[in-house]
Amino acid sequence: MIARRTKVDHRTWDHQLAEIAFAINTSQHDSTKTSAAEINFGYTPATPKQIRKEGNVPDEEATTVPTLTELCQEISHNLSTVAKRQKKYYDLRRRPWKPLIGEKVLKRDHPLSSAVNSFAQKLAPKYSGPYIVRKFKSTNTVELVNPNAPGGRTIHVHLQDLKQLPTEY
Repeated sequence: MIARRTKVDHRTWDHQLAEIAFAINTSQHDSTKTSAAEINFGYTPATPKQIRKEGNVPDEEATTVPTLTELCQEISHNLSTVAKRQKKYYDLRRRPWKPLIGEKVLKRDHPLSSAVNSFAQKLAPKYSGPYIVRKFKSTNTVELVNPNAPGGRTIHVHLQDLKQLPTEY
């Protein structure tokens, strides 16, 4: 939003912070279907254009308690509906796999690009291994050991960073 307002002169973006904050606070959120200002104040505040025109300002009376209660119930309903929809799409890519102790797995790597070393992260392998699952540290964390490394150094890895070892490996 700041970039759109400062197309010509990038030195004056801070002069428009009040307008930008007002726009953010009065914009309707996708999940709640209401604005932050409406949730906090109980009404939608008048825009600066409405304030400048005399007699065109909407009533800014705080809503009554039953209306606020209804608003909270509506927001709660909207959030639960959105949560169900987001869960549905999240679960499409989720796989319910958990490694067994002693199983060989691959670990996702998170390399960083380096111009000095002529290394591009996009071209690096995404997984390394194989590693052997030694034990579960918690419900989502496992201890891995590299069978090829001397000394049996162990590392702790989250389950989301593990992948089953392909059969052709």
